[in-house]
Parts: sequence; structure tokens; C-alpha cells
Amino acid sequence: MLGPLGTPFETCLFGPAALSEPATTRGAIRWKYAIAIGALALAALIGSTQVCLSTGFTHGLWLNQCPDGELRQLISVNAGGLTRGATSSVTVSVQALYSVVNSENRHSATVTKFAPELALVANGAETPLPPQKGWQGGGGYLSAAIALPKVNDGQYTLRTRVTSTLGSTTLDLPLPLFTPARVHVITDRPLYEPGNTVKFRALVLKANDLTPLEERPGTWLITDPQGEVLLEEKAPTGPWGVVAGSFPIDRGAVSGEWTVSWRSGTAVEQRRFTVKPFTLPRFKVEAARRCAGTRRPARARARPPPPAPRRAGSRGRSTAYEGQWGSRPTSSIIVEGLGAATTRSTSAVVCNSIRRGRPRVEF
Repeated sequence: MLGPLGTPFETCLFGPAALSEPATTRGAIRWKYAIAIGALALAALIGSTQVCLSTGFTHGLWLNQCPDGELRQLISVNAGGLTRGATSSVTVSVQALYSVVNSENRHSATVTKFAPELALVANGAETPLPPQKGWQGGGGYLSAAIALPKVNDGQYTLRTRVTSTLGSTTLDLPLPLFTPARVHVITDRPLYEPGNTVKFRALVLKANDLTPLEERPGTWLITDPQGEVLLEEKAPTGPWGVVAGSFPIDRGAVSGEWTVSWRSGTAVEQRRFTVKPFTLPRFKVEAARRCAGTRRPARARARPPPPAPRRAGSRGRSTAYEGQWGSRPTSSIIVEGLGAATTRSTSAVVCNSIRRGRPRVEF
């Protein structure tokens, strides 16, 4: 092949001295030139696309811009189907988070080479969960079949540890393992005043056969009308699946509807009750019999309570008149309106008071 002005091409490219060298030497020279030209082309390509070489050769992450600082490893785990005594699939993926100069946005890149490990944690002790057929997958995620052992009901932790060129990172996910249950919550009464003590109780049964669930871990929660949690107390069930508790209401508590709930895993039940100051209603006492020795019947009226709030069990006054009760002073009067029915055998006292001119009696 001829070069410019009829000069042989080999003479133009390698010089006149190269023609006098052996063919093997000329081949080695050609390879050196080809490697140099390829390196220059690769450098030009990398320079044109602004690829960060440091993260590419170190971590296998070919980024458009070099990160401003260190890369941070983010783990994502999908283990929603884990069941005790069964085999379920767990998927793990890893992302590298970083920031660049002159940008407030967070950037991410998929990490394709990493080694995950799983463990079940209870009370600080780890139980390894090895994959049955190894980790499989690609494109930034790995999946494996995991067999979860048969353990008691409780709140466990699924610990995932990932090792890559970015380092080792651990992710702990809550893993509640509970038997499906039904919960019924009650309170001792529906209405309370500030300063009272509310008492509550829950009955926990298995969902499949409604048998009591004993030693089932759970938590009491009490919230006020503003949504503030005032009580969070761990309370496992006792014999026959029953768990009880109490809570003193502050005298300056907010009036309105309060909520008490007991929860264990996905089983949750709540009960509402009202907290507010209240005034006892007016009441009236009527009797139908006559006292011995009286001539005409009369009516007995009860005095209304004072305007201040009064609780059940407070003392009141009733005024009886001549001829109220019959000849056999063995009856009893029932006074209602103090929050509960109050019964006293007072007919004899009333009759004696009438005869003596003192028609007012206390109850």
C-alpha cells in the first residue's frame, strides 16, 4: 500500500527503520499503537459522559457524577409472608445513597453485588435463618426460601445484615408472631368524673375455636379526647384469657370521650367511656301504706339535692307526713336518683316520727 507521494504506508507509519526490522517486531509495535489508541478513545468516551471512575472501579457503581462525601447503604426487605413452621420467600435489595456538589437532591444507585444474612431475634438472642436453596436473583435484588421455626407467641425481630463493597449494614424489622385472636374489652361503668378511677378488663379468645388464650402478651392503651396517650402498659393475659387494669383520672382531666384499648399483634379492641363533671338528678319518694293509728294518707316528698355534684352513696333527706304508711310498719322505702337505688327499712322510723310530730327522717 502506498502512502502520500507514493511512499509505502509502512514507511509513513513506522518510519524507514521499521522496514528493516523483523515481522514479529513490527507486529508488537502495531499492538502497542492499537492499545494506546484504544486507551485514548476510552478516556475520550469517559470524559464525554462524565463517569466517576473512583466509584466505578472501587464499588462497581458507574455514576454520572462523583459523590460529594461517602456513599450510604440502604437495605430494603420484603418478608410479609413469614409464618411459623412454614417456608416463605424473603427478598432483599440494596441501594447506595449519595449527594453531589451544587445539588440538594438525594441520588441513588442500585448495588448489584452484596451478601445478605437473616436472623430471628428474641430477648437479645439471635437464631440464624439460612436459605434453603441459597440466594437467587439479579438486577439489584436477591430472594431465598426461609423456614421460620415454631416459636411461642410474642414480638420478635427479623434482623437482616448485608455486606458489600460499601461495608456492612444491619436492618431490624418488627416481626409479631401471634395466634389469631378475638378480644372483648369492658369498663366498670360508662361515665366517670375527674378524679375517679376507671377499671377495665379484656377477654382474649382464639379465633378458630374461641378457647381462652392464656399468657398472651399485650398492651393497655388509654387516650384522651385530644388523642394523647396517657397510659401504655404491658399486660399479658392470665388464667382463662382475662387481663384487667385500672387508671386514676386526674381531677383536671379533659372532658369528653376517652378510649381504652388492649392490643396484641394484629388483634385490637377498644371501648369508649365519658369523663365529665355531672350533677345528680332530682328524685321523689312515694309510699302507699298507712301507719297504725293514723287517720288519713299523706304524700311524702323528697327534698332536691343541693346544687353541688353528689356521688352515689351520699346522704339525703326525706319529709314524711301523717298517714303515710299503713298499720304494719314493716315496709321499706326506695330512694332513687343518687346514681343507684338505695333501700332502707325505715317505715317504723317514719311512723314513729309522725306520731312524735317530727315528720323529717334521714336516709
